Amino acid sequence: MDHDRLCPGIYISRVDGDVITYDLRMRRPNGGDYISPLAAHSFEHLLATYMRMGECGGSVIYVGPMGCRTGFYLLMRGDESECGKHFNSLIDALKAITLHSGKVPGARR
Repeated sequence: MDHDRLCPGIYISRVDGDVITYDLRMRRPNGGDYISPLAAHSFEHLLATYMRMGECGGSVIYVGPMGCRTGFYLLMRGDESECGKHFNSLIDALKAITLHSGKVPGARR
């Protein structure tokens, strides 16, 4: 993947057997505009919570930030025929995040 040409979006990064890795790219790599650690950590908790509560919750393996602070990885169990279902579940989770108010799940403050 050419990080100098990669734009924000949702990509299938790789498929390893029955594990699909989605690349949720929110910032352009090497662009100088990165997600703050606090925002990334809060979003990580919200995304993981809403994904696990959604239709595909049992398929979620991992939700975590990219070290480069430009997005997140979402690992789901399934095969490529389930990508549409995973995508719809992700869209539902993102909508829920935009409507979220109150404490961040897992936060101690």
